[in-house]
Amino acid sequence: MDIRPGLPVKIVVDINHVNETNDVRNSIIFDIIEKKLVIAQTEPPILKSRINKTVVLTYLTKEKREVVRYGFDASIVDLTNNYELSAYNMTQAVILLRKTNPVQYNLRFFFRAEPPSNSGINISIYRKPVNMLDISIGGAKISHNRELELEPGRILDIKLSIDNVVFDLNAVVVRTWAPREEKMIKSLEFVALEFINTSIHLKNILGKKIISIQRELRSKEIL
Repeated sequence: MDIRPGLPVKIVVDINHVNETNDVRNSIIFDIIEKKLVIAQTEPPILKSRINKTVVLTYLTKEKREVVRYGFDASIVDLTNNYELSAYNMTQAVILLRKTNPVQYNLRFFFRAEPPSNSGINISIYRKPVNMLDISIGGAKISHNRELELEPGRILDIKLSIDNVVFDLNAVVVRTWAPREEKMIKSLEFVALEFINTSIHLKNILGKKIISIQRELRSKEIL
């Protein structure tokens, strides 16, 4: 893990899955003690209300002559206004506890793709396959034949299959809407899902798959 005091970092404080935006703030590492990290307070500052919440600390490193970004989950342990940088230099700092190992991380996580039926990516809810309209790192839009009760706010157990590898995760129903065609209202419903508690590992795999789908779709458009 190529991190050290003095290294500039970007902290992903919050991800808005509905608007598909990231709250990313700049900081610098002051000190590292095993899994504990002390970083400079961000601008705007991280508030006390976020203590015990999880953020993602990301940083750049060189790998095979290329600069790549890595990131890991960390919980906010404490905030201090009196961190001693030197004998006469006190400053504000945020104390983090690393929770996961670093993996490659893309700050632009919200590429959205409309996967074709043969894309190798599928979603099922309570073992019932659903039709995927589009998907991003943050969630997906689906349609189903109203066999499932998917009211907004409900947390679902879903299975996400990526090239025959199945991941179990949770998703919350953000909103539902009916098709415009009146004759289909009783038989079809559209649903927007937000993935929750998704690991960085899965985000990385899903992000690469989405980019792969987009590239394939673009190549077909050119042909």
